[in-house]
Formats: sequence, structure tokens, C-alpha cells
Amino acid sequence: MSRTRQEIIQSTILGDQTKSICWPQVLEAGLIFPDGVSPLECMRKLLRQGGYESPEQLRSCYDLPSALLVSRPAEESDLHFPKVLESDTRTVLGQALLLGLCGPWFYDPSRPVIWTNQGLSRRLQLFEVGAFYG
Repeated sequence: MSRTRQEIIQSTILGDQTKSICWPQVLEAGLIFPDGVSPLECMRKLLRQGGYESPEQLRSCYDLPSALLVSRPAEESDLHFPKVLESDTRTVLGQALLLGLCGPWFYDPSRPVIWTNQGLSRRLQLFEVGAFYG
């Protein structure tokens, strides 16, 4: 019987400047909601208070990345995201806009702004793919 060896290999090209191939981190997107509060209802209320009828109207108010970005869940220790009830409305709506343009793995500026409780609860790091696939 031959010998076998098991090794767990863990590596990333996301944000690691020491690697020759590195996707630089561009942004973080996330919000901290109070316990027991529906993120969707909270954001709809803030949207109405800001004078907007839909999240799509926010596009013209913020400078958004124009390219596709790769996203991954942020580290749990990175809880420096804005607290919804304690931060200014413009910051909160900007983060919600970014989250509405993100799926769990990609930010896509051409997709419609979709707000769901799950999507608004995400905390993501966004990375620029650059010429890696080009």
C-alpha cells in the first residue's frame, strides 16, 4: 500500500500585496442594523425620508465604481461598518446602494438595485479584477 499525505492549502489573491498577482481591495460595503429590525423596512423608511421613491434614484447621487468587482464576505472582526440608526442618512443610503448592486460574489454596476433583507445584511469586501482575466 502506498503512502498518502494530506495537507490543507489556503491562499488568496484578494488584497494580498505580497503576491505577484493581487486583486487590490477597492471598497467595503456593509451596514449594522439593530437587533430585531428588518433591514428592508428600515431602508425603505430612510429612502422615503430622503425624498426618494426607489433605490434606483440613488444612482445619480453617488459616485459608484463603473467596473465589475469581485466580492467576498468581510471578516467578522471588521465591524467598522456604519450603524444605521447612528450614522448620517447619506452614508447609510450609499452603503445600501452598493449592497443593492452586489450579489454574494460580485458587484455589478449594470444590474438593477435590489434590496432584500439578506442582501442588506451582507458585509462585503470588494476587489478590482483588473487585467487578470483580460
